[in-house]
Amino acid sequence: MRYSDSGQSSQITVHIRMVSRILRFRASCGDGPCLFWTSEFCCSSLWALGQLAVRPIWHCCNGSLFQPRLSTVIEWLTDCMTRHPLCRSSNTELPQLPTRVLDLGPPGSSTWPMLFIPNGKRALYTALSHRWGGSANPPLRTTLVNLQNRMKGIDPTTLSKNFQDAIYITRSLTIRYIWIDSLYIVQDDNDDWEQESAKMAAVYEGSHLTIAATAAAHGNVGCLHPFKPSHRFEFHDTVYFMRLVCDENFEALNLDGKSNIAPLSQRGWAFQESLLSRRVLHFGKNQLGWKCVSRHTSEDGVLDLAETDMKLPVRFSGAATPVSLRTFLHMRDHSDRYSAWYRLVEHYSARKFTYSKDKLVALAGVVELFRTMVDDVPLAGLWKNYLHCSLLWEVSTVNKVRQANTIFGIPSWSWAYVDAPVQYAALDDVTSGDIDLLEGILTFSGQELTSRIENARLVVRGHVGDVIVGRRDLSRSSSSMLDPVLGMSSPDISGGGYCHFDFAPYPTGFQLSYLAVSQDRGGNTNILLLTRRNSASADEFSRVGVGKIFRYSAPTESSNYLTQNSTATRVITLI
Repeated sequence: MRYSDSGQSSQITVHIRMVSRILRFRASCGDGPCLFWTSEFCCSSLWALGQLAVRPIWHCCNGSLFQPRLSTVIEWLTDCMTRHPLCRSSNTELPQLPTRVLDLGPPGSSTWPMLFIPNGKRALYTALSHRWGGSANPPLRTTLVNLQNRMKGIDPTTLSKNFQDAIYITRSLTIRYIWIDSLYIVQDDNDDWEQESAKMAAVYEGSHLTIAATAAAHGNVGCLHPFKPSHRFEFHDTVYFMRLVCDENFEALNLDGKSNIAPLSQRGWAFQESLLSRRVLHFGKNQLGWKCVSRHTSEDGVLDLAETDMKLPVRFSGAATPVSLRTFLHMRDHSDRYSAWYRLVEHYSARKFTYSKDKLVALAGVVELFRTMVDDVPLAGLWKNYLHCSLLWEVSTVNKVRQANTIFGIPSWSWAYVDAPVQYAALDDVTSGDIDLLEGILTFSGQELTSRIENARLVVRGHVGDVIVGRRDLSRSSSSMLDPVLGMSSPDISGGGYCHFDFAPYPTGFQLSYLAVSQDRGGNTNILLLTRRNSASADEFSRVGVGKIFRYSAPTESSNYLTQNSTATRVITLI
């Protein structure tokens, strides 16, 4: 290829090798030394690599301007709208605007934005995904007192840098409306908060583009960050520009399941905002990022994955976090979708919340759409038809103080009850369930999924026994051994197991009840550890942990102690 600058040109030789969609290349100028070397580009095609050369991030020295980079955003958006069938809505009509949006005026207008009630109007709009930043940097909010004034106009100087930048970006794309949560929902009206929070799925699903302030820890940071400028140098009397590859770890581009330090990726509410959105434009510290169902890419092109590169494996143990809720639709069967759900819970439970009561509420939009896909009943983060798997979460932090999330009525059997990251470590080997759900009760004080839980109970029939907490096994730093004592009289049981407590470990010699939940491939039994509730009923229990009771001999139908010991089968209520 030939590189020209200021009327001069030089021959540049590019050596390219593609291995499994990974481009490895180096470039040199004539017979001279190598100008730059980059080890790998994950690129969808050689054609895509050629498009990188014209992007401002590779040749523009002034990294503080957004307008030159707008062409890259328009390229991504146009490509998505014209070439990605999975990203397009089946409805050819424009989306219906949410209950309230900010009206930015006609294209080219510089009028003050104002809160607008569209009453069913259809038009394109963007949505902002941002981190509020806590009490030190609160965003501008709509309340009952200022609602009417917001509809007359909002002084742009009162808006945070995040909001100002999002408005500027939206106007640059010639879109008139933008949705911002703190301005959209009346924050001191509980009924409005519950009703509008329940519409999150529709809001982000309908958004033409979600603007993610990925690198902003609070509203005063802003979305627009200057990228690192190119380096200008001369070689053989010719001017060249060079920049180092930025290893920006965008939340949406982080496909390997590793933790990420970007401020927005730590926020609980942002999790479903990313999953539900049709398209997300990430504003990182050093560059832009794009995420849709069909493509993941970064501004410098180091990452550029097509939809065929983002399919989830069938087995849970190798599953990646789905990049969008639409990914669920293309899985082969329900078991794959549930496996992906459990992986979602693992990632989501590690997020941070200003208010712990929001832990289930901030996932309501995802729950609402997922239940229509699997035709199942949600039970406080669990699923009725796969209860024998859903109950087997365990706390993944070791030797750390953990708080119970009791203020919003969350039951002890829900992973949201523990204010800590959880994992589903036992699911790979689950072969069958040992419990029957007789009744699942979940009632709310108001709007389903977004209001306080008033009553949550699981009435189940299964094998119930007692175990004694044994000595601590040093090879398992987060578990204690279990010595079975009651309901374990089968000669095929060789006394022992281990457990993970949800909170502080119980002392050695303490007796607990257990409920057999499922069997694994080796015939071992996955159990819930229980304590009796202080209530009039002797059959009400709270969960305190999860564990496994080992079975050392090969299981046979005739010697399965769960079926032999029929007197141990009871109906109990989990609270």
